[in-house]
Amino acid sequence: MRLANLDSHIQIKDMSHLARVGLYFLLLIFTIVYQIRTPYFINLNFLIPIYIFLTLSLGVNFILSVINLRKKHLLEQSLTYLLPLDVVIVSALLYFAGLQSSIYLFFYLYLIFISSLSSQLKGAIAMASFCSFCFSVILFLDGDVATNTKIFLFLINNISFFVVAVMGGVLSQRLETLGEEVVVKDKNLRELQNVNQLIVDNIKSGLITLDSQDCIIQFNKETQKLLGPLALGSHFLELLPELKAYVDSSSISSLKNSRIFEIVRMHNTADKTFQKNFEVLISRIETEGVLRGSIVLLQDVTNRKKQEEQLKTQEKLAAVGQLAAGIAHEIRNPLASMSGSIQLLAKSFETTDEDQKKLIAITLKETDRLNLLISEFLEFVRPHIPLEDKIDLSKLIKECVDMIQLNQHIQQPEYVLRLQPAVLILGNRDKLKQIILNILINGCHAMEKTLHPVFKIQLEENAVVSFEDNGVGMNEETKKKIFEPFFTTKAKGTGLGLALVHKIVELHNAHIEVDSVLNKGTIFRIRFAQQLR
Repeated sequence: MRLANLDSHIQIKDMSHLARVGLYFLLLIFTIVYQIRTPYFINLNFLIPIYIFLTLSLGVNFILSVINLRKKHLLEQSLTYLLPLDVVIVSALLYFAGLQSSIYLFFYLYLIFISSLSSQLKGAIAMASFCSFCFSVILFLDGDVATNTKIFLFLINNISFFVVAVMGGVLSQRLETLGEEVVVKDKNLRELQNVNQLIVDNIKSGLITLDSQDCIIQFNKETQKLLGPLALGSHFLELLPELKAYVDSSSISSLKNSRIFEIVRMHNTADKTFQKNFEVLISRIETEGVLRGSIVLLQDVTNRKKQEEQLKTQEKLAAVGQLAAGIAHEIRNPLASMSGSIQLLAKSFETTDEDQKKLIAITLKETDRLNLLISEFLEFVRPHIPLEDKIDLSKLIKECVDMIQLNQHIQQPEYVLRLQPAVLILGNRDKLKQIILNILINGCHAMEKTLHPVFKIQLEENAVVSFEDNGVGMNEETKKKIFEPFFTTKAKGTGLGLALVHKIVELHNAHIEVDSVLNKGTIFRIRFAQQLR
């Protein structure tokens, strides 16, 4: 409140100073007019000093205006002494011009009003008293005015002085009070606007305000992070054309109630294309049934969607695990008996029939394949593995790459390794080696038809491992199912390899994610949380 009072007080002081400048300007104009109207009754020897004095006064006040721009306190102090001096000057002009037809009487009232602006009621009463004294002296000294006229002039002018003082003082106080209220309300409004803008800018969701024509009139910083550069005045549905499928006539106003939409947008960068999921809440703004605009909240739910998909995968894996645990041992025992019986049967008699030999070989081969499947089942459902090995990820990755390069049954790509040294984690070395080999083998198989296969493997300091191939890639449907048991795109695959990878990664308290573009390649990314320092 004190700051508001000071601001309004300074403004009134400025007004008082401007009024003083106006006083001398009007005195100069009135003197010129008075001379023109009575050219034969005024002594030029009297007017010339007045003109010089008024011109100098205007110049001095102009200099004070310049000082006022830099040091306002000097002007505030000087007004206390300058206003009484102005009264003396006006009194002198009034004395020499005469009382009966003098136009200078008006300037007493003018100075009283100026004093009310700068010093309010108390100062205005004091100025009126001083003006009354000066006027009474002039009236007493003027011998050309009759006694009755003097009494009339004394009464009417003194009453005018004090009436103007009271009215000006009350008006000044009211103006200052209103000025304080305006300053306070303006300050409060600015603070509310700043708080509102601060809240809007720090909302972790995109916020867009639309007018009744669905044009953007406001947005926050988060919106630009989600959607890229925006322009005020652009149409909202041009910004999010995916919403046109949900609204009629390509207008948000067709929505009668607040609604939430889920849309999918494809984002293109220099090196890849990826998908983002957005949740859009549109709420209409209405007053008295008339649409004034809309508010749009935009939320990136890509990570939430991924988590939901991972949860579904985990639920499926848990269901399959329970099934596998129940039947694996029951199948494995009779399978071992069948395999042993067939081998003994094959040795018990000699046959030259090639068809019989072929059938026995197929039976043994498929029995072994079924036994392998059961073994992977048991490996998959194993509830716990010890995490006791201190593993250097860089060395382990190089070791796995060397093993793959020795495999003559796999088409070898060009390996590009960017591995940070001494990235250590706590885990199970054999199991981590198993998942790395599995990912490498899958990547090599995916690049069998690629003209120039390149396998990029990167290990970052924060224990994030990326395996990137430029193979056939995957579509969205395939990408969603790759960690599901028994899902495979290979003719002879069991569908448990990547499911087992997912299981082992989880047991290491890590996280695996996949980015893939059809006919461009795939990236497997594993984030380890428990890094050793």
